[in-house]
Amino acid sequence: MAIEGILVNTIEELANTELIFPKEEVKNNGKRPVRLFAPIPLAKVNLHRNHACKSYNTCLIHAASKGWTSFTCSECGYFMK
Repeated sequence: MAIEGILVNTIEELANTELIFPKEEVKNNGKRPVRLFAPIPLAKVNLHRNHACKSYNTCLIHAASKGWTSFTCSECGYFMK
């Protein structure tokens, strides 16, 4: 299957590759999510988001209200893997 010029055999193969996600280049104060311009494969979400964070819902609403495709929490000071 072709996805934007990249040949991918299966979704599992895509999820297991090391992907570099294009992100918004902004000065982050370490207390907010960073916009990503591509969706995170389900198998990699736990590397980018902390669903147990007390601010997660606030960040999710922030990203959704701005129409972001995706976001990462990994640059936030509150992020714990």
